[in-house]
Amino acid sequence: MPDIDQKAHICVFLLLSIISLGAALNGGQAAEEGKIFQAVKPLNVDGSLDDWAGVEEIPIERTPEGRVLAPSADLTVTARLSFDAENFYAGVKVVDDQIDFPARRLQEGDSLYITLVDPGTAGESRRYSTYGFSLFRGEEIKMLVSRNGKSNVPSFVKDIQVKVKPAPDRKSAIYEVAIPWGYIPDFRPFLQPVWGINLAYIDYDAVAHKTAQLLPDLGFMDDLSSVRKGRPLSFVPGQPAAPEFQSLLSANRYFPRDEMTVSLAVNSPSAQSGWELVMLLSSPEGSVQSKKSLAFDRGLSVLKVPIEISKPVWGVYDFSLGLLDEKAALRFSDDKQFFLIQPPEFEAVAAKIAEAKKGELYAKDAVFRESLPTLEIRLLWTEEFMKSADPYADIDPLRRWNEEIKELVRNVEAGRPALFPPGRAASLGYRSPLDGSLKSYAVIIPEWYDKSLKFPLFVTLGGGAAEAERNVGFFEAINLSPRVNRRAGDLIFMEPSAEMAQCWYAGNAGAEIMAAIGHLKKLYNVNEKAIVLDGFDRGAYGALRWALLNPGVFSGVVLRSGKYIPPEGLKAENLFDLFDRAGSLKILMVYGAEDELAPVTEAKAVAARLEKLGPGFKYIEVKDGRHTDYDRWPEIFGWLKDVLRDAVVTTKPPKKEKEKKEGESEKSPEAHP
Repeated sequence: MPDIDQKAHICVFLLLSIISLGAALNGGQAAEEGKIFQAVKPLNVDGSLDDWAGVEEIPIERTPEGRVLAPSADLTVTARLSFDAENFYAGVKVVDDQIDFPARRLQEGDSLYITLVDPGTAGESRRYSTYGFSLFRGEEIKMLVSRNGKSNVPSFVKDIQVKVKPAPDRKSAIYEVAIPWGYIPDFRPFLQPVWGINLAYIDYDAVAHKTAQLLPDLGFMDDLSSVRKGRPLSFVPGQPAAPEFQSLLSANRYFPRDEMTVSLAVNSPSAQSGWELVMLLSSPEGSVQSKKSLAFDRGLSVLKVPIEISKPVWGVYDFSLGLLDEKAALRFSDDKQFFLIQPPEFEAVAAKIAEAKKGELYAKDAVFRESLPTLEIRLLWTEEFMKSADPYADIDPLRRWNEEIKELVRNVEAGRPALFPPGRAASLGYRSPLDGSLKSYAVIIPEWYDKSLKFPLFVTLGGGAAEAERNVGFFEAINLSPRVNRRAGDLIFMEPSAEMAQCWYAGNAGAEIMAAIGHLKKLYNVNEKAIVLDGFDRGAYGALRWALLNPGVFSGVVLRSGKYIPPEGLKAENLFDLFDRAGSLKILMVYGAEDELAPVTEAKAVAARLEKLGPGFKYIEVKDGRHTDYDRWPEIFGWLKDVLRDAVVTTKPPKKEKEKKEGESEKSPEAHP
């Protein structure tokens, strides 16, 4: 007997201030959209597809360019889709002439990708979640590949169920997946009956690879593309054995004037009464509980309940709801968070900044004066996020900026610079001399920073915004790694805005990089004769270009997995026209011999030309190395030590520090003698 009920009758009733789903359901079941039917019971994720009897197979047969892949022993992919109140299910069968699972990372082997996307009006949107699945050394891989324009987003995936079962002859494989709805921040099938789905299977052969998709989408793995496509499908609820529930906030960040509501969907086999909805709202000011009586009819009902806040405050709110039946037994609970901006508090911070700019300290203390943009830019980021971000965008940035604003305001009120303690990654703000706008760069100051010492500066240019947040933490870990062990002493690490990577650090990017370095020098003691540029991916072009255009400014350049020929039409210099300017510049090139993203031919051509410069050039070719899977940091930092020579600085933790003034930051730049 099939486990999918495809003949369920749906009734929609309105309760309190209810939203009608009738029109959406009628339109959502149009034949051209397709339908996904609710499972009668939870499906077993065991790699057998035994629970999927009676569910129609969907061919996954389109290339990203739109061509149709004819079924063959080389590659044939079919999928079955279902859902229940807790999970989205996918059962995928792959016929392949040779199954090759990843040997290094997900993107380098046969793998399945599932994208859930707001279909919008054109079947594409900036609001999406893409999950990837495969098998690595006999264990299933599951990861959030990208969400809303951000790649490799740190995400909790423990509760995702996945089973990948290859056939003994490795000519076919079964993928079964169950993704909890709680992992999809903006969609619940009982509340939004139509959503976009895309599946992509990558057949990664040694010579070439094929991609089969449900809906053609060239950009589904492009870090530079913020849009994903999905085929609109209707989610058709069934008749459950017992009441089922789903809930969703109207957004996860609000201004006090916004309508704050939670929608509760109930899918019940029979009418019920005498139930109670309990809501608990916790804020920085305390907790408030409210209760509502609840009754609902047979079928699907949706209740829209306002969230009332009597005294709004700026910060994170915890919202919990519970549903009690007529016997006071808990039948459903859900916990959520949202962020609230209180304009008067926001404006009060801006007023404190304005007042500080009128004071004597601002006029006389350059460090204090140049530190204020670090506070100002967080207000700007917060305001822009609140006004333009997706209603269900991750609120972690808001949470982080809120805490940082509080910390920086305390410093300003105490007459200290608006800076963070050394030893941790931080983003600093500055006013661009090019257009006066607020800009930022990431920085790591040595933990035991001593303002009497001049510190070498390591400036890294990345390959794009997708990796920018990872880079700073990566360098933080590298510098403290036992294998590296501060081989080049204590360095100041800096990463200018990754937005410049889009233009390959051409045009005004070089001037903006120098402006950021200039601002950093006003805050910390930087050795101007010990500045090293580092470039990864297209950042290698940017680093080498800028060093060659400014001979004598940089002590050395590190080029990692570099791309060296920018696209036509970018109006960027040809590096081969600049090599004669290298002079005595020290250059280290590191690249993987099997780099799949940066053409090795480009690296070898650049290396051949740089070798003619003499002993100042060194290159390391990593056998079997790819774009990111090799580690040559001990060699890089060893080379860096040779380049810096007498400029190397090594600090030590101070002995018992004398009592500091009350309220003074333990690791502020001014606190270390």
